[in-house]
Amino acid sequence: MTAMRKLSRRMPPAVSPLIRLDKKIADNETLTRFIVALSRETVPAEIIKHSAACLKEIINHRLFAFAIRNGNRVDIWGKPGTGNKPFRELLLNDFNVTGAASLNLAVHSFHPDRQESRLTPRNLISHETGGQENLSKIYMIPGHKRSGYHGDIANIVLQSCSQAVSRHMNVTNKQPCKGNVTAASPW
Repeated sequence: MTAMRKLSRRMPPAVSPLIRLDKKIADNETLTRFIVALSRETVPAEIIKHSAACLKEIINHRLFAFAIRNGNRVDIWGKPGTGNKPFRELLLNDFNVTGAASLNLAVHSFHPDRQESRLTPRNLISHETGGQENLSKIYMIPGHKRSGYHGDIANIVLQSCSQAVSRHMNVTNKQPCKGNVTAASPW
């Protein structure tokens, strides 16, 4: 239990909203710093790594995968295990593409200290931005109970990440995602 939570239990009920407001202000300051740092990044893997750190710090959700439509292909940066069949089928359905050849996966360890056991698409929450032609999605492993504004923060992180990655893809003439691509195709 955090010190703030212990303290809030000892305070009169009228003080509790002030503590929540202070937390929300701190989260917004962290989000602002994240967006500024993200605007400086030029490599998609680093952009996504910063996004994962922001999601973990503010809303205690761990990034499982980030996916973005790239023409007729979907580029995915994901944790080890992203290539499992249930998640692959979820991606094919979410992005309305056919065949695993449409999916381009780069495997990254966003949170190397955490190993996921028995993870299924039902354990994930996702947020999306853009229309079907320029769809981007983040898939996250939820942490603690969410506050009402956490969905807004996740959407802001997704939009910032999507814009930065799209900007990179436009500059590099829509090259596929790069990173620690597995030697044998996970599909």
